Amino acid sequence: MGASGRRSQVNPLTPSVRVTTLGRLRVEVRGKPVPVRDQAHNRSLQLLALLIAMGGQHVPIERLEEGLWPQADGDRAHRAFVTTLHRLRKLLGAEVLVLRDGLLSLSPRHCWVDAFELDGATVPTGLAEPAAAWDALAVALARYRGPFLEFGVDHPAVVATRERLHKDFLRRSEALAAAHERAGRFEAAVAACRRALVEAPASEAL
Repeated sequence: MGASGRRSQVNPLTPSVRVTTLGRLRVEVRGKPVPVRDQAHNRSLQLLALLIAMGGQHVPIERLEEGLWPQADGDRAHRAFVTTLHRLRKLLGAEVLVLRDGLLSLSPRHCWVDAFELDGATVPTGLAEPAAAWDALAVALARYRGPFLEFGVDHPAVVATRERLHKDFLRRSEALAAAHERAGRFEAAVAACRRALVEAPASEAL
């Protein structure tokens, strides 16, 4: 089947871009992985990575310029940003990246990010919560397949997000296992602990 045939099967309500940041960086556009072929691609993906690390919404472009071109003066850094943003838009689609009033955002309608799904997961308040709420938490935790964005962007925002997501993963995994235990679902509790121990083998609580 040709590329046009694959595109016709994409649900218009499904984001056209999917970004995996946990354990590795993988970018898919309409179901096809984006190859990292050269330095230009690398810099574009580094811009995407840093944008995600900074929350993905309404990020001042000055922060991105300082993060990726710390040695360049203001004008040179801004020119490099404009060029890199143009390449990233060609890579992902212009509609994916919204630049307004000096603030850059990822469009949630067009771009799904695994870290954002994990970040947005909530721990149900108790066993009275519907099973679907606990299932949603388990699905979000399954997205965690390693540290956040180990992809050559050595920036405080990346490191801070990596540490926070790891701690949140452990805290929520413990809550999920404890809920299964209280409900008498001991095999499920053990499975939740084992799954989390793969990523945190030194966790005493697990």
